[in-house]
Amino acid sequence: MVNLALVTTLSLAMALPAFGEFMYGRGLVQFAAPLMSLGFGVMAMRRLPSYLALGEAAFARGFLRALGRTTLLASVAVAVAAGVLLLSGLSPLGDSDRALASAAALIGLPGFALLVAQTQAARALGRVHAAYAPQGLAQPVAFAAVVAALWVWGGPPGFLPVCIAYAGTQLALAAIQAALLVRLPELARVPPAGDAFAWLREAAPMTLSVAAQNVATFAPLLILGLSADAVTVGLFAFYQSLMQGLLVINTAIFGAANPKLSVHLSLGRRPAAERLARRARLAAAGLSAIGAAAGWAGLMLLAPMVRPALSGEPVVLALLLAAPAVNALSGPLGHILIIEGRRGWEIMTQNAAAAATVLVCIAAIPAYGVVAAAAAPIAAGLVRAAITHALVFGRLGYRM
Repeated sequence: MVNLALVTTLSLAMALPAFGEFMYGRGLVQFAAPLMSLGFGVMAMRRLPSYLALGEAAFARGFLRALGRTTLLASVAVAVAAGVLLLSGLSPLGDSDRALASAAALIGLPGFALLVAQTQAARALGRVHAAYAPQGLAQPVAFAAVVAALWVWGGPPGFLPVCIAYAGTQLALAAIQAALLVRLPELARVPPAGDAFAWLREAAPMTLSVAAQNVATFAPLLILGLSADAVTVGLFAFYQSLMQGLLVINTAIFGAANPKLSVHLSLGRRPAAERLARRARLAAAGLSAIGAAAGWAGLMLLAPMVRPALSGEPVVLALLLAAPAVNALSGPLGHILIIEGRRGWEIMTQNAAAAATVLVCIAAIPAYGVVAAAAAPIAAGLVRAAITHALVFGRLGYRM
């Protein structure tokens, strides 16, 4: 919700074309950042708790060091290579403001990538404040403060100073979070140990799963931005942020239901698990639909009073806000696949959803523009729901 408040503030403080250019560069960074740990971030959730439980603090410290170095090296390499490509005019964006905005935003890729990976590590270590305060609160607040200062100093800021402010706050907060992690009492007095290359060989394949999720999330914006004007990109990015805020409903409901599903299934209580999964899906779909209707009506009512341009694409907004309710159809079914030892099936459904997103965008955006980009998340949700239903109900024999 902090992110939604930040995006809303930016949409009001900046000229809409400048907002669109910034949001495209920001989307590019958010797409790339979770991939830069090469799977270390995902693996941290399993490795770090086990090392501490076994009293192997040196291996935990070594794992943290490997995570940080791998993420930093990969993100710097990608940022430099992509920045050179964008500034040379050889990228699909050509010699445009969008290319310049993307190159400027990529300065912060190492910082944001470290924040993502270190947040996963802090969660694994049970350090809630170190996990969520830097990325979820301090960075948005610091960034908003810089943008506010720019606005007071010279009026609505352009995309370039905003992109640079975004990058700078990411780098600063990543450094602060890293310092907090290495000073944890469990890790501060032990030398690092462990084989970084062995960890990398184990972690790297997990990048594919993260990539599929990121493609499904960011492909519509990134593909739309190859051809659409800055105002259209800005509106789409703003509506997409509203959609992501609405996804909190699914996250909360399924986050509460999944541990209970694990307990039921580990004890052989399949009927109880089926009832819980059914109720969770219905609750998430229903509440998401109510939230979508309220969000659409609220924006259509309030935007004309504050900034009329933000209500300029009502159909696009309706499609994007409908996506969380569609995603709720598959709900905890992916978790059931993992519990049943079918992680490969779950990865397959993620890849299929990502492929559907890209195919819809490539095939339909040239003809239907931003409406096609908004329909892509619904298409992905329907594909994922169809496959998970076939696997859970058809292959595993669940009844819901």
